[in-house]
Amino acid sequence: MEGTILYHGSRTGIIGEIKPEGRAISDFGKGFYMGTKREQAELLVLDEPSSVIYTLNLHLENIPQKHILIFSNPMDWAFFVLYNRNMLEDFEGIQNTQFYKNLANIANNKDIIIGPIADDNMTMIMEQFVDETITDKTFMECIRCINWGSQYVAKTKRACEQIEIIKKEKITTEKRESYYKNEADRRRENNKKLKTTRKQYRREGKYLNEILEEYQRQEQHKKRLRQAGILDNNSPETTIDFDQPGQ
Repeated sequence: MEGTILYHGSRTGIIGEIKPEGRAISDFGKGFYMGTKREQAELLVLDEPSSVIYTLNLHLENIPQKHILIFSNPMDWAFFVLYNRNMLEDFEGIQNTQFYKNLANIANNKDIIIGPIADDNMTMIMEQFVDETITDKTFMECIRCINWGSQYVAKTKRACEQIEIIKKEKITTEKRESYYKNEADRRRENNKKLKTTRKQYRREGKYLNEILEEYQRQEQHKKRLRQAGILDNNSPETTIDFDQPGQ
C-alpha cells in the first residue's frame, strides 16, 4: 500500500468530508493537521470524552512536489511558526521587510506543509526565544532534544482528497489513564533535557532582536546600493532558504 501512515485526533469525530479548516493562528495556519506519532495525536484530545483517533493514509505521491513545502531546517520552521502564531508582530518595522513578506508568501500554492511538531514544551521554548531569554543556538538545540515527530498539514481541498481514513477508534478510559501518567513522566524528562540544554548553550548564538535587526540592516544596505546604481534591481532580496522536495 503506497502512501504515508499518519494520525489525527478529533474531539468529536470527522463529519462529512475532510476539509482544510481549523484555527488560523496555529503552526502552519488553517489546514487539516496530521502527525507521524499516534500518542501525540491522542494526547491532544484526551480531555474530551467523545474524542476519536484516526489512522490515515496520505497519498503524497499524487501531489506534485512543487506543491509540497518541507521544513528540514529548524530555524526556517521556527520563523514560519512564529509568523503564523503572530509572535513577530511586536518587533518594530518587521512587517515592512522582505524577510517578513517571504514568510507571508512562502506557503502560497502549497497543498501540503511538513515540519516538526511543537508541543507545550516547544511552545515554552519558542516564547523564551521571542522574549530574548535564550539565543537561536539554544533554541535549535532544544528543538533537537525534543522529538515529537513530524506534522503534515493539508492546506487545500486537493490535498484533503488524498487522505484515506483507514481506522477510527475511541480512546478508552484505561488508555486515558495510562497516557496521563506517561505524559507526566515525559514532561518531567523533557524539562530536564531542556534545562541542561539551556545551560550548555546559554552563551552561544544570537538573540531574536539581533537576528531581525541584521536582516533589516541588510535590506537597507541593498536599498541604498540600488539607489546609487551599484546593485541591480534584479538582485536577490534578503531571504530564508526554505527547503523544497528534491533540492
